Amino acid sequence: MVTKWLHVETKVIDPWVLPIWNAVHRAVQEGRTTHPGDAASQLALHLSTRLAMLPVIFRRLNEGMGQLKTVIAGRESLHEWTTEREGHVFPIPQDLQYGLLVD
Repeated sequence: MVTKWLHVETKVIDPWVLPIWNAVHRAVQEGRTTHPGDAASQLALHLSTRLAMLPVIFRRLNEGMGQLKTVIAGRESLHEWTTEREGHVFPIPQDLQYGLLVD
C-alpha cells in the first residue's frame, strides 16, 4: 500500500491553445455559448502538452544531429560506397541512433 507520494507540479506554457481556451471561458461567462465539456478540456490539455514538447524535441534533435555529424566525420574511406566498389558498414552508436529515432 502506498503511504507516501509526491505531487509534481507541471507548468505547461502554451501560446497557442491557452488564448483560445481563455476566450471559450469568457464566452461561457458572458452567456454566448455553453461549456464545451470534459472532452474539450482533455483535448486542450493534450494539445498544450504536445505543443510544449516541440521545443524540447527540436533541441534534442539538433543536439543529436550535431553528435551524428561528429561521428560521421570520423569515417574512413573504406566506409564510403561508390559506383566502383562497395564499402563497409559504418557503425553509429546505438544510443545515438535510437535517441534520434525516439525524438
